Amino acid sequence: MRIPKYILKDPTKKIFTSVESSPRYRVNNRGRRVRVDQYKGIFAFRGADGDWIVKTEHYPTRSEAKEWTKSKIREHEKKGFAMEHSGLTLAGYARVTYIPDFVDGLKSSRTEKKYIETAIDFFGENALLDSIRPIQLRRYKKHLEKTCGKFRGDGVTPMVYSNGDRKGQPMTRSSRAVNAHLVRLRALFNQAAADEVIATAPSFTKLIETSKETPRKLTIELDEHERLLSTCDEVDKDGNPLRGHLKLILIGLHELGCRRAELHQIRVSDIDLDAGHVKVWEAKRKVRVQRETPITETFRKAIKNYRITEQPSESLVFGGYLDLKRSWNTAKRLAKVRTQLNLNDYRHTAISNAHEAGATKTDIQLWYGHSTKSKITESVYINPRPDYVRAEILKIDVYMQRKRDALEEKRKAKAKEVSDDILESDTLE
Repeated sequence: MRIPKYILKDPTKKIFTSVESSPRYRVNNRGRRVRVDQYKGIFAFRGADGDWIVKTEHYPTRSEAKEWTKSKIREHEKKGFAMEHSGLTLAGYARVTYIPDFVDGLKSSRTEKKYIETAIDFFGENALLDSIRPIQLRRYKKHLEKTCGKFRGDGVTPMVYSNGDRKGQPMTRSSRAVNAHLVRLRALFNQAAADEVIATAPSFTKLIETSKETPRKLTIELDEHERLLSTCDEVDKDGNPLRGHLKLILIGLHELGCRRAELHQIRVSDIDLDAGHVKVWEAKRKVRVQRETPITETFRKAIKNYRITEQPSESLVFGGYLDLKRSWNTAKRLAKVRTQLNLNDYRHTAISNAHEAGATKTDIQLWYGHSTKSKITESVYINPRPDYVRAEILKIDVYMQRKRDALEEKRKAKAKEVSDDILESDTLE
């Protein structure tokens, strides 16, 4: 079959269909030559490299061959450019399109390129983009878990464990590193599907492990928090606060319940005293969004004392992100609080306080940045204190006692009715 020259010379032509008379024969059981198919349906489309890709199918009637060509046109329109790029390799798409457009601009571009090159080395330079299946992805994950992920300066010699039971053995990748490789590969396939280079991206279901936050039972008591704040008021010989930078941060963590990364992004313009909330940028979201966290009376006083609203609107309220490990440990030692406490316990404390104060689960999730579909709020962050638990149990005891008293009153009333009936029957007799 030849495509007409006027079609080949016209770059705007993307599809060509035709039905030709092309009889095929075979020899039957009696040795006679009989015709099997009379017509050949032809469907051709221009590929990504400009060459024409031809598909044919034989049918006994012209109408059946014509219907086949129509179905191929519908399939082509449905899949878009996926059919035109059916011969595109993983290496070709990654190096020509994906890395220049989506990786080169990242700060971690060098690491991300290594992730992609590792995948290309495993699947092969000639692996077609649309031929990779979930079973191959599972094998790729096992390969990542078993092979060395760290090398010396030459990039060839693997680094080995220096002590422990695995001393002398090559360092294998951590689960976090394996997840990072798979996340980048998933992003590549999703972008290929968005570009209509492939029809659909392969499934990564159950391949990428999600982080599992374990419940932490520690919350910071109010007296511990006040003692920590008092240590921040200590001054040196010149009268300067020794830990003045820490005090406002502790107040913000205790009152707003933010993550550290979120707290240090809050600007003066994000505080709305009239509406009574602070706009907090979400730290654990793929899309950059803000939530509104209510302003407590204690935080309102801190805003007034530190004259925060008098600062420029773009100023960071809590300053830039700092390493507070040294000053935090010193404050804990001087305040004589539990040494196992950490700054993230303030977030657990704020959420537990809101829960014990009677805030609804939905409000807590909206204020502190938890998904409404997630169970992390009650399973990880809400840690009721013993006093609160005892008070709640007391409510149950009071309720059950009321039920017992009501049951006892009902029994007495029934016994009285029975005794009245007996007295009435004796009187009649």
